Amino acid sequence: PLFIVSKNLLLSEQYFELGWTMSQGLFRLAVAMMLERTLFQFMKLACQVEIAQIKWLDASIRLGIFIAVFEALLPLPVAIGVLAITASLLLYRFTLWYPMQGLRQLDTGVMYVVCLGLIASMYLECFRLAGMLHVVGDVATHVFTLLSMGLVMAAMMIRIAQGHTARNIVFTASDKAAIWLAGLGGVVRIVLPQLWPQQYENFVLFAALSWGICFLVLGWRLIPFLFQPRLDG
Repeated sequence: PLFIVSKNLLLSEQYFELGWTMSQGLFRLAVAMMLERTLFQFMKLACQVEIAQIKWLDASIRLGIFIAVFEALLPLPVAIGVLAITASLLLYRFTLWYPMQGLRQLDTGVMYVVCLGLIASMYLECFRLAGMLHVVGDVATHVFTLLSMGLVMAAMMIRIAQGHTARNIVFTASDKAAIWLAGLGGVVRIVLPQLWPQQYENFVLFAALSWGICFLVLGWRLIPFLFQPRLDG
């Protein structure tokens, strides 16, 4: 229900920043909870590693990210503090999730990159709020949307379209190439404008084409599964 509020606030010049930060904060919450709920199973199946689930840590992260949804309504020091503490808790939890094993293969590794993108975006948002982020473009937002939210959507589409149609979850060569291309588009969109700001629009176009090709490739393979009976009948 909060998405309805945030999306309508985006249409108001007066409350645009509140709607924008609320929308981003709600997506942060969705990505964080998706990682918390799924990575345990993914790592157990793919790497035979059992991630410890620490209730107080998970609950603290969820609470911190939820409070940060309303960062534009909080006093500035409080907003920065909540984001910084929550990002630090996420980073601590990341170190407990056996990242070196997970990063060895793309199907799990992309989820760890997503987590790092989430953490980095929250730290960058702290610098933005403090007026210390002197870069081209809204890097704090783009790190999250391009290197976290975007990549997790692609990876989960591959898993869900196969798993929910009773297929074995396989990341084909085309799936992997699509995810790599989306990631490359994000890096180009974020990093290169800092070096060549006069080419900003071209880098945006490259990122858009990369994303378009990524989801076109994934859709070509996965959409037919959704129009067929499940393999188990």
